[in-house]
Amino acid sequence: MITSRHYFFDNLKRFFSLNKSLVFFIISIFLLGGITGVFCVVKSNSIFNILSIKDYALRLFLLDRISLFGYFFLKCLIILAVVFIIYFLSYFKFCGVLFTLLLIYLGFLLGVDTAIIIIVFPSLKGILISLLICLPIKIILFFFISVFAYKMISINCQISKYGNCYINGSQSKILLFVCLISIFIILVQTILLFILFNFFFI
Repeated sequence: MITSRHYFFDNLKRFFSLNKSLVFFIISIFLLGGITGVFCVVKSNSIFNILSIKDYALRLFLLDRISLFGYFFLKCLIILAVVFIIYFLSYFKFCGVLFTLLLIYLGFLLGVDTAIIIIVFPSLKGILISLLICLPIKIILFFFISVFAYKMISINCQISKYGNCYINGSQSKILLFVCLISIFIILVQTILLFILFNFFFI
């Protein structure tokens, strides 16, 4: 168990050291989208409410239309659908630009939701939901998905040059890892929601 954990973190450190430019690029364009989203909400003259929240699962949960259990499964379904769409689109050469635009858009939605939640819940409730649910959890989740997208592009480029023997089945392993880590992150997010709404907002 300890060996597997060390192996995982060693590979993670190795990835960051070998892909510094990619990590910087992902963070930069995601922040660009997020800041733009917050700016658009702040400068808007619109009246915001829970229905304005772009996160479909979170919106339904805050409206009491689904339970926390339903939130977890709906969120998993949405995120896993995104992961599989990215997986299949990565076989096409044009997908690099598409993934970049998608990352900017996801950052934009995150910025919009963060600002709207603080406006709709102008108290400790809104701040806690934004700082514990929207920002850190979603940033980690989107980062893993972004790395997965660009990694799949790199792998498919290598396949086109050297053939399948160069990769040796790493695509399915990466897909499985991203699916599992996404489910784990959503589980953490659901637990945080449970704690907030059962111990802080009562």
